[in-house]
Amino acid sequence: MRREKEGNLMGATKVTSKSGVPGATVKKSAVPGLAPTTETKSKSALKKETQHEAKARQEAEEAQRKAEEEAAAVAAAATAAADPQKRARKINKLLKQIDDIKARDPSSLNDDQKEKISNEADLRDELAK
Repeated sequence: MRREKEGNLMGATKVTSKSGVPGATVKKSAVPGLAPTTETKSKSALKKETQHEAKARQEAEEAQRKAEEEAAAVAAAATAAADPQKRARKINKLLKQIDDIKARDPSSLNDDQKEKISNEADLRDELAK
């Protein structure tokens, strides 16, 4: 206690290895047969880095998906308005199929065929435009 009060006591100090020779440098030698050690990141630092990479990858995928959706929407809008003659041919083909379905027995029609018949008026209106 008295030493502490007087300041003669050296508290905790860093332990360093000395070779015993003044001015000599200490070489760290590798253990023969042991793989050389490299300084690696701590476990938490590696985990953080992995999470950061995953987040960046996810954001990139999301941005790419949005770009693809926008491109698909633009392409769909362009094809619908691009060729009205092509659309007219398609509507005429559907109307011909509807006429063939109407010639059959109504009790033998499936749901898809009944749906086509119900869309006939809309198709005729679209063809008239």
